[in-house]
Amino acid sequence: MATIETMLSTEGYLSELARMQGEFAEILGSADLDLPVRSCGDWTLRDLGVHLGGVYSWSRQIVEGAGPKVDREVPIEGQSLDQWFTQMAGAVHQVLTDTDPEQASWTLDQSRSVGFWIRRQAHESAVHLYDAQDAIGEPQPFSPVLAADNVSEVFDVMLPRMRREPADQLSAPIAFAAADSGQKWLLSADSDRFDVQVGTINGAAVTVTADVADLALGLWERIDRDAKWRIQGDGKLAEEFLSARLTP
Repeated sequence: MATIETMLSTEGYLSELARMQGEFAEILGSADLDLPVRSCGDWTLRDLGVHLGGVYSWSRQIVEGAGPKVDREVPIEGQSLDQWFTQMAGAVHQVLTDTDPEQASWTLDQSRSVGFWIRRQAHESAVHLYDAQDAIGEPQPFSPVLAADNVSEVFDVMLPRMRREPADQLSAPIAFAAADSGQKWLLSADSDRFDVQVGTINGAAVTVTADVADLALGLWERIDRDAKWRIQGDGKLAEEFLSARLTP
């Protein structure tokens, strides 16, 4: 179930998405496309742009009624990468704007509605805009508007996909607390599912504290957690839980 306490309105997600798409396109149009992207293996900035544009094409086709097995590769012919990216970005933004968020759609979780893709593309863009900014030496924290919901989306969507046996992955509750915004998440597990409660850390065996943007970036392994996160309580539990990836 989505952690609705941190979710934005449809208009809020779409506004943030448009802003981030524009900033990403500006980087593609002005930077050296052979720059390495530290958090994405051996990718260059060019690879990152092609990936994000392909994700936009893939998700647009899903919203338009296709299943998940559609081709993400879209030829870049007779255009610069930033021009092609702007085309892909504009197309998905238009479809997401024009489609009822309640309309049925295949999704990565059980929500099965277009609203999932509006939220997902905002967070996909936030992570990769950070990657692009980092590649040019100008990393910026996630927008405060999106950071808390980015944390929630990791727990709502990514964690259940990455960790298939919850009870074996988390033996006692772990809390995440935003030092700047005051937001809190309590994550626990039973035999077949993770559960997240927003607004409490009561009962946690260990608490991870950081500014909300650093919580989000740390969950996506974009920053040095040891430098930004403070862990209080059962450090071994936190180490074991965080030792495997929480996100793709």
